[in-house]
Amino acid sequence: MWRGIQAAGALMRSRRRRRSADRAAGAKTVLSRAADAELDAFLASGRSLDIPAVAEPDVSVLLILWNQAALTLRCLRSLAREAKRGVAVEIVIIDNGSTDLTHELTARLGGVTTLRNEVNGGFLAACNQAAALARGRCLLLLNNDTAVREGALAAAVACLDSAADIGAVGGRLVLPDGMLQEAGGIVWADGTTSGYGRGKRPDAAAFMHRRDVDYCSAAFLLTRRHAWEQLGGFAELFAPAYYEDADYCLRLWAAGWRVVYEPAVVVDHYEYASDRSGAAGQLIGRNRGLFVTRHADTLAAHHIAPDRRRRSAASVHWSRRSEAAVAQPKSRRERSGKAATTRAVACMLVHGDAAYARAARVAVDSLLADSDFDVLVVHGGGPVDAWPRQRRLHRQRIECPPADGHRARRFLLKFEALQTCLERFDAPWVLNLDADVVLARPLRGVDVAAALDGAGLGMVEQTCIRGSTMDRRAFLDHYRTHSLAAIAPDAPVPAVDAFRYYNSGVVVAAAATLSALVAWALQAIAGHAGEYQSGEHIVADQDFFQYWANQLHPESSRQLPWYWNHCEHWDADFPRRGVLFAHFSNFCLGPSGSTVRRMRRLRRPWTRWLNRCMSPSSS
Repeated sequence: MWRGIQAAGALMRSRRRRRSADRAAGAKTVLSRAADAELDAFLASGRSLDIPAVAEPDVSVLLILWNQAALTLRCLRSLAREAKRGVAVEIVIIDNGSTDLTHELTARLGGVTTLRNEVNGGFLAACNQAAALARGRCLLLLNNDTAVREGALAAAVACLDSAADIGAVGGRLVLPDGMLQEAGGIVWADGTTSGYGRGKRPDAAAFMHRRDVDYCSAAFLLTRRHAWEQLGGFAELFAPAYYEDADYCLRLWAAGWRVVYEPAVVVDHYEYASDRSGAAGQLIGRNRGLFVTRHADTLAAHHIAPDRRRRSAASVHWSRRSEAAVAQPKSRRERSGKAATTRAVACMLVHGDAAYARAARVAVDSLLADSDFDVLVVHGGGPVDAWPRQRRLHRQRIECPPADGHRARRFLLKFEALQTCLERFDAPWVLNLDADVVLARPLRGVDVAAALDGAGLGMVEQTCIRGSTMDRRAFLDHYRTHSLAAIAPDAPVPAVDAFRYYNSGVVVAAAATLSALVAWALQAIAGHAGEYQSGEHIVADQDFFQYWANQLHPESSRQLPWYWNHCEHWDADFPRRGVLFAHFSNFCLGPSGSTVRRMRRLRRPWTRWLNRCMSPSSS
């Protein structure tokens, strides 16, 4: 019966989404037809549209055009009405090679600065180009598929002038169907963004107070000229478009400015009017990876990992900068009275044969017995499906490529597993564990927090290989010729004293940092065709963890003590007494039957008691 109720609920939600989508599409169609009729009437009339000229404009409106002449006329008329109400406005138009009636429209404009580019160089470059021509003390980045409502410009300027540290102001963006697009924007720790209140009534009480926000969309973003020039405008890294506004706002925050949402600013927005090719999704995906890499430290320090509940931005505003955040619904664990801040989740990928599953079973049992963690096993089916249900044990199936010829892809699935873990759990700390890692003595979430000590990522350095002459310099050479060659061939090689050859059999991370790392890694992997390898060496998850910790964000990465990852192929005296995580690694070949038996022996009561008594933390 419960499954029937769930299915009925899913069907109702699907129907509501379809009705909402149909309503939005219908509203856009009506608006487009009305705008087309207005443009035809305007051009046929022979009249012009004049904007009052001002010697010292308060606001320079930067309009970037690429077709959509009918919507542009609607936008310009709304600006003309605002100018007549006393706002000192100048309009700077960059026409990015439009091929519709835009040229005929701009020829009928008076008091407007217009520059035509022969080719479409993209929204971002055109914004910087327009800003260089502007004279106002404030710059308004405005999409041409918007229409500002009465008093919007005056309210935005008043808000910007209300405090010297406000660097940018945004407002309520309303979609053609009358629903809210955003009342300020949220930036999550994985670099994704959400419009606060999207799909809700724009006059709801939650959206009617001024507050600081992570960012506001460049569909309407008023900023100080001084702040714009201080930051160098939009970063060309994100050309041609998308994420330039989120990047700009985060840079404002970093420079000491605030970004503020002002509810008195109301703007109608068609949304995606210029994207008829469907390229927006691809650009957003690419630029999100660039954004995460550029702001990883900020995302880890000031933003939280998203989940399905928090993404429902109408019920909770999770901007860490919000002055009046709406209360988040409590999770079941929080309602039970348990402290969510002391919990962690362990993630394990099991993609091999039956021996992998047997080893993982021992590893999972050790975690369930000696930790308070939730344990997520991401697997390709088979023996793991037959495991009995246990409290705190969660399983998630994932499609695994065949073993032959796809070794790198199978190891890189670890990042998909971690992404699944971050989406399912809201624990503040995550442990990424190989299937042949055994917890040898008790561990709690508070111990994980203490080990990180404020860092975002922690791993143990591999200093040798048993039976070889490998040392840190040799490991650095291997890192240079294989890891860097595949992931970042143009990156500088770190100095040997600063380099650490980290082993990813045990990775301890703050969820926010791990979310940024996973987003970056998946972006890099998605852009690589075929099997990921350098020469004869495959590129695995460890290579990405090493590059992140050594070169992208060494300041937020920490070297953990040996007992957090005591690996068999490093030390002849394995396992040493006092070990926390015993790693029965044998160079990615998979655990043998004898390995599984030795893993089980480590779980004997006498051995566990010795490890507990001889733990470095208790001595």
